[in-house]
Amino acid sequence: MDTPRPRLGILEFAESVLGIRPYQWQRKTLCHIEAGHPTALTACNGAGKTSTVLVAAALWCLFNWPRGRVIVTSASWSQLKKQFFDTIRLQARHPLFRSHTFNEAEVRTREGGFVIGLSVDEAGKAEGYHERPDSPVMILADEAKSIADDVFTSLLRCTATWRVYASSAGPACGAFYSCLTTFRNFWACVLVKSSECPHISQESIELDRAMWGEHSPQFRQKHLAEFTAEGDQDCVRLPPYDGVQDWNLRNRIEIRCALENEVHAQDFGSLLCAFVHGDIERIGRESWDQGNRIFLFGR
Repeated sequence: MDTPRPRLGILEFAESVLGIRPYQWQRKTLCHIEAGHPTALTACNGAGKTSTVLVAAALWCLFNWPRGRVIVTSASWSQLKKQFFDTIRLQARHPLFRSHTFNEAEVRTREGGFVIGLSVDEAGKAEGYHERPDSPVMILADEAKSIADDVFTSLLRCTATWRVYASSAGPACGAFYSCLTTFRNFWACVLVKSSECPHISQESIELDRAMWGEHSPQFRQKHLAEFTAEGDQDCVRLPPYDGVQDWNLRNRIEIRCALENEVHAQDFGSLLCAFVHGDIERIGRESWDQGNRIFLFGR
């Protein structure tokens, strides 16, 4: 089926209906989506890909095609609810959407259209969504780098009018990474650096550059949206361990940075390993049995 013509273009919708003033990279991405190009968006941390691009695309679909179906999945169910659906619910009082029903992880129109969030387990079985002239299908995958390959295989069996995979950068492997490399000719690929996001301060970029080094995988992934070889990101260098109660603000900031960049550690021999789980400000010994792995140098 040819890409349907909307009654209101996606840029006009974002600006005049949602009140968004999109950056240049957001405009480029939204235009690819409207044109029906399979789109792979790799963005620096904190770029606003979910709240601006994905939410705008979903609402634009329902606005133009009230019987449209939007399927949204993410590697993290909690992130899907907190970032995507918490943001989309901000539009519940908008005059154009008052007839919609906004639930915890779905939006439904009176005509039968919907935006629905699927966990990766459910998305792995999502093979029954196929576009129709009066009911196009949009598939959105957030934090796509961490979604298992078999989930993408299942999503590819759907006949989608629009397909958008978005993610921050990570290890150079997996189905999403293949969209940017092996299958790049079949995707409209957009890469977004921190320098292209005016809301990300130069001061914060320089602080991370000084902390990690501009060639480190942490800096390259967070600010340059570059994928790095898995072996490049195996350890996080922290100050010597002096006991949880004595960790200062610098320690906690570095651990938070590690978690935000989804750093995973491997066995490096005689290193003290702390397993961090939950609120970083309330690290406790009882919480060391699960969560992201942070290796500490020294004892």
